[in-house]
Amino acid sequence: MMKKIVSVLLSALLLCSLFAVCASAADTPSFVLSDAQGAVGETVSVELRLNNNPGITSLQVKVAYSPEDLELVNISNGGLFDNPISKSSVEKNPAIISWYATDSENKSESGVLATLSFEVKEGAKDSVVMLSYDEDDIFNNSMENVSFDTSTATVKVVEAQTEPDPEETTAPQDTTAPIETTPQSTTAPQETTVPQPAFRSLYYLPSAEQEEAGFNYVLGIEDKDGVWHEYKLTATTMKKNGVTVYAATIPEEITPSEIKYQVYNGDEWVSQVSKTVSGIDDIADVVVNSVGTETGINDFKPDSAPAAKLSKTSAKVNAGKAFTLKVTNGKVKSWTSSKKAVATVTKSGKVTALKKGSAKITATLTNGKKLACNVTVKTNPTIKIGSKAFKSKTTYTVKKGKSLTVKITGKASSVNNAYATSKKSIAKITTKKKTVSSVKLKGLKKGSAVITLKVNGVAFKIKIKVK
Repeated sequence: MMKKIVSVLLSALLLCSLFAVCASAADTPSFVLSDAQGAVGETVSVELRLNNNPGITSLQVKVAYSPEDLELVNISNGGLFDNPISKSSVEKNPAIISWYATDSENKSESGVLATLSFEVKEGAKDSVVMLSYDEDDIFNNSMENVSFDTSTATVKVVEAQTEPDPEETTAPQDTTAPIETTPQSTTAPQETTVPQPAFRSLYYLPSAEQEEAGFNYVLGIEDKDGVWHEYKLTATTMKKNGVTVYAATIPEEITPSEIKYQVYNGDEWVSQVSKTVSGIDDIADVVVNSVGTETGINDFKPDSAPAAKLSKTSAKVNAGKAFTLKVTNGKVKSWTSSKKAVATVTKSGKVTALKKGSAKITATLTNGKKLACNVTVKTNPTIKIGSKAFKSKTTYTVKKGKSLTVKITGKASSVNNAYATSKKSIAKITTKKKTVSSVKLKGLKKGSAVITLKVNGVAFKIKIKVK
């Protein structure tokens, strides 16, 4: 099944690439994979180059290939930067290649980042190798994402080269008895396996205030040799625990002496939690919260983390008013209203009251949990004709060519008014904008008409007599 999924993915990506622009501008940052060719059983190399590097401190890319045609046997460091790349196991497809600047300074070198060695499998056909990355996985020392173009590589399968048969010759007969010799024993060379680095995960649980502010989180590690490493912590949802934590995966070969969970607001570090350790085992697979408390990942339960909360569970408001709901200790996937005619909600949690009634506003979190706020809209929008309250049974008089001003109270700025006139030749609303809280009603010629003004879905029928 995995082979089919990867094959479909590669096919889809290849189709997309056929419609992409074939060449980018000379100064466009890009990742380029080199083409290769080889016969069945041979090992071919595909270089991953970084061109026109504008300056970065961290990257992570994914290289996908068809497992029916190719087998990844090794990923080697290209030596582009001073510190080497990190790489996933060769069994992983897509393979993951990452790098970070240990001194947190932008590096702008271009060249070969890594070389991937593939064995061409029996029955292989011409195949493509695809590269992709997530937007948040490449950034500079200002924590700004940096965009790169990507290319595909083609591995062409060719016929194996064969050595020509030597010309047959007749050796002269030797009349001397042959000297017996013992054939030299040969030992087949032992196959060596290139060790692949192991990885361990570290986790950070921010405070509710940090999450609400939308801060960035970075993991800093000083190893036993005094070298400083930095990793961006990315959000990951622990579904069984019902909470979102921030994780970084680091090579197990690093032996940390100090670990810092750092909180960055875009301009400066606002806080950090430091841990002194003797090795990776002291801190691996542990959730560290904003005050430094540690909880084993397997022992982490929903009550280990503050519960997700909505800023309001109930609200009473007048028509036209708005307020914003916020969730702490959780990430919102979507907002919904049970009665959109009574109250609406935007994707940022802004609730707008429209007309009298009740509605339930629900926040669905990324872990599936739902939080609700019961909203009661206490009033309907109202209107005045001039300075007096509108009365439905009153007929309002206006002179030909003159206008009446209709003032609206409780108007929701995000909702369009609706205008209709029974006799457009006699009177009509001349205001063009639909979101205003004051409109002009003009008499055109003698006669009577009914103008309907709908505010937030509530209709007002205004009887007009033009003199």
